[in-house]
Amino acid sequence: MKKLLVVLMLINFLIPVFSDYKKGKEAYDKRDYKTALKELKESAEQGDPYALYQIAWMYYVGDGVTRNQKEVENYAERANKILKPLADKGDPEAQYNLGEMYKYGIGVKQDIELANTYFMPAFEKYKKAAEKGDSEAQKKVGLMYLKGYGVSTDLTQAFQWYLKAAEQGNLEAQVNIGGAYRTGYGVNQDYNKALEWFTKATEQGNADAQRNLGSMYYKGEGVKKDTKKAFEWLTKAVEQGDINAAFDLGAIYQKGCDGVSQDLEKCDFWLSKWAGSDLSCQYFIGGLYEDGTEDLTQDYKRAAYWYTKAAEKGDANSRFKLGDLYYEGKGVLQDYKQSEYWYEKAVENGIPGDNYYLGRKYYEGDKIVKDYSKAFKYLSKSSEQGWPFAQYYLGLMYYNGEGVEKDLKQAVYWFTKAGEQGNSDSQNKLGTIYGQGEGVEKDYKLAFNWYTKAAEHNEKVQYNLGFLYLNGQGVEKDLKQAVYWFKKSADNLCVNAQYILSKMYYNGEGVEKDYKEAIKWITKAAEQGDGVAEYNLGWMYFNGECIEKDYKQAYKWFKQASKSGIADAQYNLGLMYYNGEGVTQDFKEAFKWFTKAAEQGDVDAQNMIGTMYALNEGVIQDYIKAHMWFNLACANGNNQAKENRDKIAQKLTQQQIEEAQRLAKE
Repeated sequence: MKKLLVVLMLINFLIPVFSDYKKGKEAYDKRDYKTALKELKESAEQGDPYALYQIAWMYYVGDGVTRNQKEVENYAERANKILKPLADKGDPEAQYNLGEMYKYGIGVKQDIELANTYFMPAFEKYKKAAEKGDSEAQKKVGLMYLKGYGVSTDLTQAFQWYLKAAEQGNLEAQVNIGGAYRTGYGVNQDYNKALEWFTKATEQGNADAQRNLGSMYYKGEGVKKDTKKAFEWLTKAVEQGDINAAFDLGAIYQKGCDGVSQDLEKCDFWLSKWAGSDLSCQYFIGGLYEDGTEDLTQDYKRAAYWYTKAAEKGDANSRFKLGDLYYEGKGVLQDYKQSEYWYEKAVENGIPGDNYYLGRKYYEGDKIVKDYSKAFKYLSKSSEQGWPFAQYYLGLMYYNGEGVEKDLKQAVYWFTKAGEQGNSDSQNKLGTIYGQGEGVEKDYKLAFNWYTKAAEHNEKVQYNLGFLYLNGQGVEKDLKQAVYWFKKSADNLCVNAQYILSKMYYNGEGVEKDYKEAIKWITKAAEQGDGVAEYNLGWMYFNGECIEKDYKQAYKWFKQASKSGIADAQYNLGLMYYNGEGVTQDFKEAFKWFTKAAEQGDVDAQNMIGTMYALNEGVIQDYIKAHMWFNLACANGNNQAKENRDKIAQKLTQQQIEEAQRLAKE
């Protein structure tokens, strides 16, 4: 499949555009990687940084070549030397490309913050040009909103800028707008508008639009299903070099449809034409066969076939997948040695992400025998290469003493490495470590700083940050800030934040007292299965606290909380059955729920069980057991139980009282 493409844009260009680069880029877009690599290398030799970067990208993702970290670093380093001075002078395309290099760690140490320092000025320049009506700039702004480069991802804004470019006749933008309407990506799905924009683009002979029209006729999207027209449009697209249309033709032959018989040979012919020598495409086909989609019916043997094609030529992703199939015996005979063989082959090219992936598989025992020693080996390699996810897991191994002697200093070292690169899990862990003083001197300020770094993308960290503001740990106590962070966390479905936010609205802490908001947030927490929230919500409905009294709702939430093991809820549920509130009176059910609560030490429930034994309610009258339960409740501080015990003692002999006391001690 096509991966992230470097989009060339001629705004304030400070260096000439090499003709070989243009030819190479055109060949790349058509997935003629052999020609692309030849032309790009010729342009690269002339010092074209964009050709150098494009080649680095090809080696990074494996487009037409075997992924090779050394080649990535070679070409990326050469590109970087030329792009950096251009970027420093304000060239937006240089800034854009450098941003991608640092965002994805292409031949450089991954650095999200540094990536944004390049993306942001590039975005501003493109936007200024876009606002003046430059359609290429409008398209680029749309792309940056789509990918979140230098700006928060915003599909609506992406669509609007692409639309501006499309309305000016920008061909690529017209196809993108058609695609947005077809998929409902950034706009309400509308097949008719999709057809309208694809048709506009086909009038200019665009093969991508022709393929989309063919696909829509094949699937009957916005038009009556018409296999004949589908074939016509797909064939036109293929004849113009749109290889993706070949995939659609292959998918049609794989399943067969009206007017087309299933033909697996033709399916393979077209899929092979689509994939060509592109290992990532061969991997993609394998994935479709493995998972089964509307395009290709699930077939593990065909999945293994395509994974093997790519794996034998060096594709790491296919090697990992082939290892999975051998481990599970899907499409191939189960063979653990073959499975491990392909896993080990997958990391031969030294790509940091591959070492991380294998290390994590060994760490988690994911379709492989858990092996901390091997996990440590591969995670260490990836960590030394600067991969933040690996650094986080390596830190965990030191933190937990897994496969290595526990070493909190080393854990902090690797968490810090990863945290400085924006890894929110590491930042959160560091916040906890400094907050609790694990292996380091307790430092609430540092804890606060790390939580702040992690908070934007991690609901647990947002909750922790709110907690620090709530208690004034590492920062001045600020209930409004606490509410702010709890709200962010609650919006991201953190149940603890939802519950504590309900309490703050209930008590008016950091916000004006608002029972409606309190009910809203405690309901959200209860709906996520938080037992305490379920109980409290039931209690509010039962007592008419902040909300109209409703025994049915009270019963519902007490029942949920009881299943979660909340003793107070079990007691209250027992009371509802005992008194017939919201349910038909049922002493046996009452006794059942009182017993569950009593066994957890609930003294009121213990007293009620004693009462039911004494009064012959839902259970055979038994004064000895009544005395036993009253005695337990009394010992745990229930004064009413003491009175009840003393009364029931009058009905017992001394021997029976001693028996009751013996049972209570058991």
